[in-house]
Amino acid sequence: MESALLNVKMKHSLATFNKEEVIKQKIIEHIRAIPNYEHLKFDPEAVLYVCNLVEESYTQYIDGKKPNKKNLVVTIMTLLYCMKPEEQKNVEQTIDFLWNNKKIKKVKMIKKIGGVLWDWAVRRIL
Repeated sequence: MESALLNVKMKHSLATFNKEEVIKQKIIEHIRAIPNYEHLKFDPEAVLYVCNLVEESYTQYIDGKKPNKKNLVVTIMTLLYCMKPEEQKNVEQTIDFLWNNKKIKKVKMIKKIGGVLWDWAVRRIL
């Protein structure tokens, strides 16, 4: 019975939601592995690190839609540190500052193309 359920694939908005949740959980686990991560709540380097993790996690668009990475970073920081709305605005301002000063590393186009080709190959084989 369980093997039959594995044959059904998620599509469209459900796949998008699932991928975002998986990315959030992996990044949160990765940050929580850092000793005393609680002290990094307002550290711009921590925000930069999360931004770069999110950027690396998305090698392609999901269902042809561009993901809102800024909101994803704010959500991750909120889940990690139980932030209030004022603190979330501070994180957004930090992200804007980091983006404007080109501190956030964008994923190179060749990596995005490789991700698309890899997913296509996996879909064709499986």
